[in-house]
Amino acid sequence: PGAAAMEETKRPAAWQIVFLQFLLILSGAVGIPVLPYVWTSTELAGGDKVKGGSLLSLAATINALAELATASLLGKLSDRFGRKPFLLISILGTALDLGITSLSVRDRSDYALRISNGHVWMFASRTIAGLCGNVLVFSKAAVGDLSTPETSSRNFGALIGSIGVALVVGPPLGALLSRNQLQLPLLVSTGTSLFAALLLLAMREPLQKQHRAPIDWRAVNPFGALHFLVSTRFLIVFGVMSFLDQFALVLLTTILLPFCAVAFNMGRNLITSLLVVFGLGQGAAYALVLRPLVRWKGDIAAVELGYAITCATFALMGALAYTQLFWLMFLVAGLLALGTISGPAETALASCSVEKSEQGKLQAANGCLDVVAKVTGSFGVYLIWEPSARAGHPGTVWWFACLVMLPGVVLAFRLRRLLAPRRYEANSKDADGGCGVEDVDDVEDVEDVEDVEDAEVVVAQGVVPASRPETFKAAMDQAPQKQVKSDGLERGAREAPLYKPAKAAIWASLWGCI
Repeated sequence: PGAAAMEETKRPAAWQIVFLQFLLILSGAVGIPVLPYVWTSTELAGGDKVKGGSLLSLAATINALAELATASLLGKLSDRFGRKPFLLISILGTALDLGITSLSVRDRSDYALRISNGHVWMFASRTIAGLCGNVLVFSKAAVGDLSTPETSSRNFGALIGSIGVALVVGPPLGALLSRNQLQLPLLVSTGTSLFAALLLLAMREPLQKQHRAPIDWRAVNPFGALHFLVSTRFLIVFGVMSFLDQFALVLLTTILLPFCAVAFNMGRNLITSLLVVFGLGQGAAYALVLRPLVRWKGDIAAVELGYAITCATFALMGALAYTQLFWLMFLVAGLLALGTISGPAETALASCSVEKSEQGKLQAANGCLDVVAKVTGSFGVYLIWEPSARAGHPGTVWWFACLVMLPGVVLAFRLRRLLAPRRYEANSKDADGGCGVEDVDDVEDVEDVEDVEDAEVVVAQGVVPASRPETFKAAMDQAPQKQVKSDGLERGAREAPLYKPAKAAIWASLWGCI
């Protein structure tokens, strides 16, 4: 016991991992506004804006494929040997990628540090960074290792919040640093990553030795985690929608700036100001729209609004490509920022729709879906962007995005039926539960709120709590609190009963939604 207590005191605090994650996301976000122009300036693109966007999407595809190839292996190795070594590998891979990118810039001839054939080096560095893994996977695991059932919700909320802040601050900062040159924001990004690596070296290993697991080599499968998402009807729908969320984000970060440069023939400084609007708008949407909407109408309403706005905005962008009304793109940036409210609400609904012991599987499957969406989104842009832009139709990529997002809109407006709870039984022994109920009338066959007073009801574990009617709050407060361990992450949550329909019924429901 004494040795265990001593090891516990040597471990880092969760806020240290949160701050480390903030620095790493910030380092990548600062470079977002300049990456399209870096690829345009390479010898391969030769200043061609269309070719530069195509190369950027190809590099993103290669990076995502490399990440997918090693994600499962690195995750298993971190369970066995600890989080710190693989956090360090991932950070150094990111720093190497950013450093090589900064040396490949050719927009000016007076840079003291530069390399020739920069496009070759950047393709190589993008591949290496992907093989080194996604730092977010290891930071989430580290926060789980350092959390107790009482602090896990707060710690994970802080981690997700730090990512949001970095994505809000990073692009505007990169846009300001790039007003006179492209290399400066990338050098700042590289320095930030190296600073994060130094901080990590000063930290202790967060995973205790008694919690390290042996490696099951049969489970090292890049797509193995996705099997979990076909276990229930709602999780299938969540998987589709999570994929579409990441797909939309990939399109925005990959081709938005090249699109504006080609469609409206605008300069870099004016175009990058769109990212400032998007970043500030995203922060405002979370603070001023998401939280009040969830309290008023529930998580499902936020998902519906987010998907509808995103899909409609993609269609608007496709139409604007045939005009010269660039000023409307600032309205578009604000609408796209508002559409991002679907992500946190969607995560909350998914988290409250699985059992406590399956939270780790949910996060692993969601991470796998993110990588798959990166691959398909960036490769789709690569296939569509250059041919359509050279044919005089640069907005085609947004029509494509609108069509891809349309099933997500349909599914969003079907969530209420998928999650409509059946009659609650005492102690939830045979009950099916739901999330995001707005009114007692939404609960089928419940004649009195007393029917649920003794039920173990669902609580969303997302960024924002799922909205519940006042009549249910007392019952939720009285619901028994249980503590479990899920894949090494200690979680404290109330019971979340699962839908378990037959496989045929699952697929029939999904195709019926679409």
